[in-house]
Amino acid sequence: MYFRFLPLLASLVFAGCSRDPASPANTSPPATAAAPAYPLRGVVTDVMPAQSSLMVRHEEIPGFMPAMTMALKVEADVLPAATRDQVITATLYRREAEFWLRDVKLSPPGSAAAPAAPAASADGGVGNAEAGQAIYARICFTCHQFTGLGLPGAFPPLAGAEPVAGDPDRLIRIVLHGLQGPITVKGVTYASVMPPHGMQLQDQEIADVLTYVRGAWDNRSGPVSAAAVARVRAADAGRAMMWTWDELQNR
Repeated sequence: MYFRFLPLLASLVFAGCSRDPASPANTSPPATAAAPAYPLRGVVTDVMPAQSSLMVRHEEIPGFMPAMTMALKVEADVLPAATRDQVITATLYRREAEFWLRDVKLSPPGSAAAPAAPAASADGGVGNAEAGQAIYARICFTCHQFTGLGLPGAFPPLAGAEPVAGDPDRLIRIVLHGLQGPITVKGVTYASVMPPHGMQLQDQEIADVLTYVRGAWDNRSGPVSAAAVARVRAADAGRAMMWTWDELQNR
């Protein structure tokens, strides 16, 4: 009986000792030879030590990514030297679902022309897709991905998705109060949770990001206005629960 449990005991001991507790929790992985890399130039808009990231407003990367503002992972020794409004040049590469920077060079603030920030909508009402793209990169990218294809089995796609092309009020309600329970998108059922963002985003910001999503990738739906967001927000002001897709279908 004693010898029967020796393999199990050994495996538990090995599992418990295989991880060094003193090892840093988040270090930059090396880029592999197969991973495509792209030169990046932009401006640091925020330094986020807790996430080992810099928020960077970067120029267009031809053939790969339009100009946008997004969080990018960096090695720990980069963070102490980084401040807002610095010009940054680096090499961008991707590992799994995250973008990393290596060969980072930071210039003194104002040492070079900065990429222009996305323009706000002219009348403060109709959503601005460029501004919405930056919000998408900050909030939506992790789950729905830069491609809009989502994560298989976990988070639904937004590219070519029926709900995106449908009633914009439903999308506004999802962003304001969140969504839980099953939803079928492009023939696949997902049961993940989307958290609410109504406390985090202003009406114009919600209009901007939804305008971007409804016109990005292969989507061809019209813009969303801040006035529409304000109307839906007021109509659902007393709501405390996330929506289900069945509930939204009956609105």
